[in-house]
Amino acid sequence: MTSKIELESLLSYLDHLLKPKLFSDWCNNGLQVEGNGSIDRIAFAVSADANSIDQAIEWKADAMIVHHGLFWKNSETELSNSLTGVFFKKRILPLIKENIHLLAYHLPLDANMEVGHAATLARQLEMQEIVPFAEEKNGSTIGVKGRFKVATTIENLQKSLFKILKHPIVVSSIGRESKINTKIKTAGIITGRASSYWRVALNDKLDAFITGEISENDWSLAFEHGIHLFAGGHTATEELGLISLIKKIETDLKVECKFIRSQNPI
Repeated sequence: MTSKIELESLLSYLDHLLKPKLFSDWCNNGLQVEGNGSIDRIAFAVSADANSIDQAIEWKADAMIVHHGLFWKNSETELSNSLTGVFFKKRILPLIKENIHLLAYHLPLDANMEVGHAATLARQLEMQEIVPFAEEKNGSTIGVKGRFKVATTIENLQKSLFKILKHPIVVSSIGRESKINTKIKTAGIITGRASSYWRVALNDKLDAFITGEISENDWSLAFEHGIHLFAGGHTATEELGLISLIKKIETDLKVECKFIRSQNPI
């Protein structure tokens, strides 16, 4: 049986769980668009794009929780002094017309040790000794690192990631002659667009680093520095925390939830 929740109660719950104030982020975490009324249906999506918003409206959601919200610092989608254009008409206006609350959590959902993207992926890979990884200047961390129970091979880790993420896995060291140790005992994980953080993993003496997107430069440099770099897709790696969050909210708050899968192949 599902129940309703007030917006302030939902925000308080997520503040306690995700601790957004601990992070210096590129966006404002929390409420981004205020709708109207109590909440008994929450739609979840990686990004607040037009397709996800349209599906949330069709499902008659009262609120949306996303990883990539609408407002970013120094972004082409950041609002100017006028509410005009496709960004307003396709994203903001439909939310306002349908009285849907939009909540966004970026780094807090990357980093959370209970429901975060990276921690969820580490658990699904059956890693052990999972701890926070990649400390930022303000002291917050944005990923996790851990140890495999049994050392794995490059190919087996690639297969495991593909099974979990359902997305092609790029590996910097496959098909290239290398002196890198082919047995992987430890790995760091930061989901999304974080391929340059292989340097942090290397500094921590980890065997591998797992992320979402990979740049041409990092594909080369990680290999040349002797660390295995895996990339499983920006969107694919950042579905995991949202699905974990859905399960927790359904259990704790008894609110009906739905995950809207992105059409974005990146």
